[in-house]
Amino acid sequence: MPCRREAPYLSKFQEKYGSKGFTVIAVNGYDEEKDVVQKFVDKEKLKQPILLKGSTIAMDVYGVTAFPASFWIDREGKVVYWEKGFIPEEAPAMERRIERLLASGKK
Repeated sequence: MPCRREAPYLSKFQEKYGSKGFTVIAVNGYDEEKDVVQKFVDKEKLKQPILLKGSTIAMDVYGVTAFPASFWIDREGKVVYWEKGFIPEEAPAMERRIERLLASGKK
């Protein structure tokens, strides 16, 4: 459920900051089938791309042990911050982080 709660917020960030160089890439770490993910995307009108079958990448590459997990990656591909979990009250802090990264020249 936290992932599904977070997704619309990520979509809003993509819409608001995408033209400024910020990109959201969602990873479906539950390995749900494409039609299941597409149904949710359509229902919520999500704007961000979603990588399917991402559990191996999430766990093996990024060491994710709980979902959702957010990684903030700069232009050089370096993880500059990460956090796990999501509650709607955290969205303003996430947005401030986006604004700081964009102001510093990092994504």
